[in-house]
Amino acid sequence: MNIAVVIKTRELSGTQKRSAKIASALNDRGHLATLFLDEQTHRALTTRDYRFDWPNIVVWSYPFRIRALGVGGKSFAHIRDILGLSRLELRLRKRYWSQLFKEHKIDVAHLYIKWRMCQEMPIPHIFEITSPDIARNIIKQGNPFPPQTLLHPNSEGVASVLESLHLSNETSVAPHAYFDPNEPSDFVPPKKENLIVFAHRLVERKNPVLFAKAAKRFLAERPDWRIAVRGEGPLSEEVQQILADEIQLGRALFGFEPNLMDELYRSRIFVSIESEDNYSNQSVLEAMWCRNALVLSDRGRTKARYFANNGVLCEPEEESVFAALIDLADDTSGLASKAANSRRHVETAFSRDEYLNHLESVYRLAMHCRGDLPTDAS
Repeated sequence: MNIAVVIKTRELSGTQKRSAKIASALNDRGHLATLFLDEQTHRALTTRDYRFDWPNIVVWSYPFRIRALGVGGKSFAHIRDILGLSRLELRLRKRYWSQLFKEHKIDVAHLYIKWRMCQEMPIPHIFEITSPDIARNIIKQGNPFPPQTLLHPNSEGVASVLESLHLSNETSVAPHAYFDPNEPSDFVPPKKENLIVFAHRLVERKNPVLFAKAAKRFLAERPDWRIAVRGEGPLSEEVQQILADEIQLGRALFGFEPNLMDELYRSRIFVSIESEDNYSNQSVLEAMWCRNALVLSDRGRTKARYFANNGVLCEPEEESVFAALIDLADDTSGLASKAANSRRHVETAFSRDEYLNHLESVYRLAMHCRGDLPTDAS
């Protein structure tokens, strides 16, 4: 199959790196997978020093005549509808994608982030729903998908949020999170340090402010440890203010780190304390691979998917997180055992081949639904 992986977004998260790795893995399987990135996403992704083998990339942009038709947007939606501008804009966008996909001989498209683009797709396609936030925004829109869109929630938790919509679209839930460590066979990891990592988008549901407060108390009690807060988001300034003294002293590291695994190989503990569900957080999988013990909030599918005597479960509350950090840091032998269990669990429970087999079947299903494959296709 020739597969288009389409991403248009204003902010970066693990989704973008993961989709690029999936595209590369599909190429390794004999498909032709190409990343279709709008100019803003391409610029944001490629200016980061991500170290992995990029798949083919097509940078796209709507022609000026299409962008001009979008002037007014939601503010003048009623007038635009009366004048038929919205219908004309959609028709031209479909024509644009039809020509672009024909040029690159694309069979099926895999869309991320912008669900409204499904309306523009002239070929079989699936839409990846990557978080409860996106699922809730979809619910607010009613059903924004055309009937032919095949939905692909990346976890059971995301799928359950969508249930209230009673969507008629074909839906296939991912069997588990996709993880590809992209580690060379001769790689020798660096020596472990007394380092705790919190690496997430700094948004409310991931509780970075809560972590900063608990970590500040922890550092006051354990002077031989350091922490790293890796990520960006609307709560960056507040987190930085809480940890200002520790950052100045070099006991707290702060800021985006494009090659997070370099740091995770050195750290001993990784923290993920979302209010709803830590699964399927990519940075948790990376931390497990790099032999980190985990501090996880006991929410959603976290315990079932990520927990295998490899850390401590807690509540997303300051006192609970603080106590979990102290317990792990003080249990030296237990900490090493839990770290080893993390690596063992990610190796056995998150099969890359199983995920890719599933994804290939979803692509074929999308093509069957549109009649683009014979019914006995394999």
